[in-house]
Amino acid sequence: MKLAKLNEKDTGVYFREADPTSVFGQIDNGHYYYLKSNGKREYKICRDEDVFVGEFTLDYGYISGFAKYQNDFYAFITIEEGEAEVETTRQALVRVDLKNKKVQSIIDDYEKTENADSQDNYFWADHLYDYSALYQQYIYHDSRDEVIDKKLDYQPYKSGKSLQTFSINNKEKREKILSTSNMNEAKPYLTFVDGQILYGRQKGKKVYLYAYDLNTKKESEILCYKRKKAYKCYGVPPFHPTNYDCVFVTMDETYIYCQEFAIPRKGGKMRPLLRNAGEYWGGQFAFSTNRKYIFYLDKKYQLHRVDKKTRKDVKLSKKKWMSVYATDEKIYLVEYDEDIVGAYWQEDEGDVVQDHDYPGENALYCMDFQGDMKKVG
Repeated sequence: MKLAKLNEKDTGVYFREADPTSVFGQIDNGHYYYLKSNGKREYKICRDEDVFVGEFTLDYGYISGFAKYQNDFYAFITIEEGEAEVETTRQALVRVDLKNKKVQSIIDDYEKTENADSQDNYFWADHLYDYSALYQQYIYHDSRDEVIDKKLDYQPYKSGKSLQTFSINNKEKREKILSTSNMNEAKPYLTFVDGQILYGRQKGKKVYLYAYDLNTKKESEILCYKRKKAYKCYGVPPFHPTNYDCVFVTMDETYIYCQEFAIPRKGGKMRPLLRNAGEYWGGQFAFSTNRKYIFYLDKKYQLHRVDKKTRKDVKLSKKKWMSVYATDEKIYLVEYDEDIVGAYWQEDEGDVVQDHDYPGENALYCMDFQGDMKKVG
């Protein structure tokens, strides 16, 4: 498989965290989408510089994960014990109906359970949005099992079995994709693009990237590189914090991004263009790209710009930010918030108690490529 021929526009979309509402953000088709809430189960979807897209209301529960895929918006709603006559906390998958300003249930019986082998539930993980991707009118749920070793260190997906898929238009149309041994070792996520699943694994100092063809059901090795020392990052809360060899794979029209490296899709020398970038929980670097630049937040939460052609790294702002989203026209930045930064970044290993009715008050700013900035939300 040739990396240069992959259609990066045909990409699966993972649900993104939306609790509190202000942490959600997504780039889609050249626009930046985000949510607003008044804390009363009333939500507004906005785009770019505070352009109103639509609104909707929940009858109960709160949004824990959100995503835009093609022309629709989807959400995971957490319904807590005592609400809507449920006896135990559960999660529901819904599609947003902007015309009627409400949500339509796709599947509403995702009970949370510690039994990973349960056949009664579609999904078993507490944070379902972390493991669910929308791709080609299907939901791909990462149902590879987690294991805890004898030292209680968290090692995700070591004993994985399969991916579960079902149609977002027909929940009865289901399938299991048996994972390969390499896919079982991949962590933390799988990347869906152009009919392929991309993933990586680290063995000592060596890192391998693979592609699994969804049509032929065959796996191929894309490339392998050797590090000077093994890469490690923190585990994912609420599990025991520990180090593990995360290999997070994403791509755009120019590069495959793996760990801190940018690998040219058309061939050439791979470079650690993200070596100074901060990391979210799970090993995902804090960056966003457009056709010309890579924008990232460093370990002090300050904004940098890397020119893809010259690879020159320039600091654009000394202000602290929570996240960055880049389009070909503007850069969107979410203001740093001390109250939730511990849950969002790797610097704090303590517990964080969230108020699910709190909509979040992170200010949103828009910046042009000359550095001029204005507050938009």
